[in-house]
Amino acid sequence: MDSWKLLNTLNYKQLFSLFLIFIKQPLYIYPALKATSNSMLIAQKEFPNIHGKNNKANAFRHALWNILLVLEMLKWCKNSEKAILFAEKITTWHEDFSPNNPLETAMDLHNNQVGIQIITSLLKQSKTLTSSEAIKWVHQKLKTSIIVFNTDDFEKNTNELVYLEDVNYI
Repeated sequence: MDSWKLLNTLNYKQLFSLFLIFIKQPLYIYPALKATSNSMLIAQKEFPNIHGKNNKANAFRHALWNILLVLEMLKWCKNSEKAILFAEKITTWHEDFSPNNPLETAMDLHNNQVGIQIITSLLKQSKTLTSSEAIKWVHQKLKTSIIVFNTDDFEKNTNELVYLEDVNYI
């Protein structure tokens, strides 16, 4: 789904809350839409038609989305802390309005944070990072991802990507 189609699915309350996020920096909508669209396109390319499920492909997409949000925001604000806070704000907003059950929401929020951990670590190591490199890092992290069954499992695996369904994705 492209970004414009996604925006068209929002109701008035959702649009208003999104408007409040961008009111101080309205141009930030551009990097947000670009990162969102790119993460969906990349996930579709890497995991055709299965990244929307609660599997490893979904964990990949959420982590990558956060990384791409930070990378796009750094082109606009040049401050990694602000870029990270913005990415967290947007991805948390999304989970507040997505129609997931509580365990799915917790999984998505957890994988968003793992994406933030990855980009934070990578930014400390290097001044430049491409989306191709980010994809490789998330794939590496996916190799140690863990299936979870309840919220306690998230707390035990704070540094790992997690998923709910064991689906063959390669």
